[in-house]
Amino acid sequence: MYRALETLERKGLVIRDRGTPPAYRALPPDELLARLEREFMEKKARAARELESLTPGVDDEKIYMLKSHDHVVARAHLMLAASRRIVLMFLPGPLLAHIEDAITDARSRGVRVAVITNQTGGAAHVDTIVDPRRVLASIRIVADARETLVSSLPNDTGGVREALWTRSALLGRMLHESLVCEAFYGLVERALDDGVSVDEVEDAFERCRKLRESP
Repeated sequence: MYRALETLERKGLVIRDRGTPPAYRALPPDELLARLEREFMEKKARAARELESLTPGVDDEKIYMLKSHDHVVARAHLMLAASRRIVLMFLPGPLLAHIEDAITDARSRGVRVAVITNQTGGAAHVDTIVDPRRVLASIRIVADARETLVSSLPNDTGGVREALWTRSALLGRMLHESLVCEAFYGLVERALDDGVSVDEVEDAFERCRKLRESP
């Protein structure tokens, strides 16, 4: 029993008086919870400092592999949070639902977020191009024509066959240009379905020209 009490004392869960034999008293709940909270915040701050030292710098252009769909979704959130000017996205409806709040937040900061998807629903926006007929077999996201995320769709176990993330300037620019073309294709196709007019085609050109010139 004394050995157990000594262990609790070392952990700060009980206090001992100086009598013989010693008497032990449990730490008051409020005091214990306050101490545990302080210790947690200290560990959190230390972990944040250590993790920050491991974060790739802005000049890091290596290509990193992601192993699960959860990692892909988390990286999409981080890209949207760090974006400054423009994000182009090509993704299926289920993933859009998972990151819609992050898209809304980015747009509220003045970031232009253009989304190409195949599923209706969610908050309507002029920069969301919906084509229910399109089969999306991959996820493609590029932020500020620099940070790139490309992934296959998740399988039944939540894994992905292949997914990568990089800050390669070359790949970022290439994907940005590719998604601008995808956006233009979607706008013109939608205009054709509605009975295309010269004004609608010109509007599609103008919208995509702005997307191309944003970075």
